[in-house]
Amino acid sequence: AFLVAPIVDCVVRTSETVQGSFVFVTAFVPVLSGIMTASGQPVTASSYSLTMLVTSDAATALFSTVVMPMLNIILAIAVVSAAAPRLNIGGISSFIQKAVKWVLGFTMTIFVSVLSIQGAVGSSADSVTMKAAKFVIGNAIPVVGGAISDAVTSVQSYLGLLKTTVGAFGILAGACIFLPILIEQILWLVAVNVCLVVSDIFEMKEISSLLKAVNGVIGLMIAVAVSCALILVISSGIMMSLNGAKG
Repeated sequence: AFLVAPIVDCVVRTSETVQGSFVFVTAFVPVLSGIMTASGQPVTASSYSLTMLVTSDAATALFSTVVMPMLNIILAIAVVSAAAPRLNIGGISSFIQKAVKWVLGFTMTIFVSVLSIQGAVGSSADSVTMKAAKFVIGNAIPVVGGAISDAVTSVQSYLGLLKTTVGAFGILAGACIFLPILIEQILWLVAVNVCLVVSDIFEMKEISSLLKAVNGVIGLMIAVAVSCALILVISSGIMMSLNGAKG
């Protein structure tokens, strides 16, 4: 009871951190998308904005209504299994842990794949669009059309630098959001593993079983926090690596 109560509180704080991170995403994405649009990447910006906002809503719902309740269920099963070892319900806990890992892995794979494909397709479309726009400007406006077309290229370069700066800020902010909860989770992981070693030395099988289940829950919490942080980091990194159309 002394151990499970603070772990449940840690689960709650992890859930709150995840929700807070996606609130930040909904504010950060429009800013980065606006800069990308101004720098000559309107197609990429629109697809990025749509993907991130949909992902934020879906991930918030998934983690709040599925993943976090599953972690509490694992803790409840661990307590019951330790108090009544004859029930032999540890297999249910193992199944739920595997299900959570599968959900996290599948979600990250789909997200990275979709964002990478959209970025590549959008970058090609933006290149064609911007070259067509510069051609029209250069030929439709007499005398100064060529100068304006060259000025557009210079503005794109400056906005590209601004995009990189804003993207780096997003990555740093994402790290700051998740760093406190990750530190707490790692400290709990170390403490539980120390207790597990001691319980194994004294052959306290029921306590060892409980500690192993708690250890698994903490590991899943770390995986959830890291996965959510990577959603922001990877998306910002992909958008920063895509250059606006040149020439």
